[in-house]
Amino acid sequence: MRLRSSGFLKWSSLPPEIRHMILNTIVDLKNPRWADLASVSKERQSVIRVRNMAKLKLQSPSCFDGFEKIVQQRHLVKHIYLCVELPNSIISHAIGKILSILSTWKTQGPLTLELNAVSCSNTEHWAENLRFDDDHDETPRQDLTFAESTWHDPSHGWVNGTQVRPPSFLAMQQLFGPITLDSNSYVPVTAVTSLLIRRQFRRCLLPSSLDKLLSQLNVKKQ
Repeated sequence: MRLRSSGFLKWSSLPPEIRHMILNTIVDLKNPRWADLASVSKERQSVIRVRNMAKLKLQSPSCFDGFEKIVQQRHLVKHIYLCVELPNSIISHAIGKILSILSTWKTQGPLTLELNAVSCSNTEHWAENLRFDDDHDETPRQDLTFAESTWHDPSHGWVNGTQVRPPSFLAMQQLFGPITLDSNSYVPVTAVTSLLIRRQFRRCLLPSSLDKLLSQLNVKKQ
């Protein structure tokens, strides 16, 4: 391959396989505004748009408006991560809203719906050492040793990174207590093929609520 006078290879001179690997590496790095590269060319759009749409994270009610407008790109969505803040009424409403939108989807192929419920105060008090969110594809987490050194909250049992007093029963209930869903208004959804609830979902769904939710989804119970 010939070099340009600047000493850099032209993008078009690279083999398609190499260009594809470079674009996927850019996506993996998650640098700011990486998704904007999709507007540069159809080639970059074919890689970046697919990766960008593969997993969608919905956190606030404002996200639902944009999610509802997705029509042409629905087939690219493989994973929907619904992460909402407590209390129960907000969670129940958010699940109902997402099911209502997904009930109009007629996509084929695998589609995972992941649920999580968090509280902004969870990691500020007793649960300094617990994770509550799925951040594997976000910016790198800070060094654990450094994080532990900042865990100092004597009133909640933490002294210089060491837990010296266990949480009270009330605190444990706030961290791991059950969640009841008002599922009477939930509509059937055929597009979702998998329901995912990670260990980071510290609260627990009542069996009756979970059974009702599963009955509305096209998933196999295991």
